Amino acid sequence: MKEQLSFVEVDPKVRYKQLVSELQVLSECIRPELVQSPSDTINYITAKLLKEEKEVFCILFLNTKNKIIDCEIVNQGTLNQVVIYPRNVAISCLKNNASAVIVAHNHPSGEPEPSGADIRLTESLKNALATLEIKLLDHMIIGSIDSYFSFLEEGLI
Repeated sequence: MKEQLSFVEVDPKVRYKQLVSELQVLSECIRPELVQSPSDTINYITAKLLKEEKEVFCILFLNTKNKIIDCEIVNQGTLNQVVIYPRNVAISCLKNNASAVIVAHNHPSGEPEPSGADIRLTESLKNALATLEIKLLDHMIIGSIDSYFSFLEEGLI
């Protein structure tokens, strides 16, 4: 006698919340020293930021070998914006003795395309940090589990 399999439909919103919860657990398990490639970096940042319901801005501080010193959320904004000042980013970089950084923020809307303000901020950060001999390696925007925008990959850094 054959058994019939039945599939239970899961509400996409419920499944999304389950995935975010799983990512939150994963983000607490990922050790920075295991981040060794661009794909590891995007997975690490996605795990850190995807759970956030408001826009947040984080910085990955890197040493001279591009290994993560620390990852810090430096500001939290509203549903569609977060205010960042290059001066404050520079201060955080100096406090962490970073020789390079990757900055990232999330778009809770799920759309990772950069705004005009995102593009201007990236240019301002790049210039401000360059005067301190700190390299801005990338600015990543996390949209959803499988969508992100990388300024480096798009040739904008």
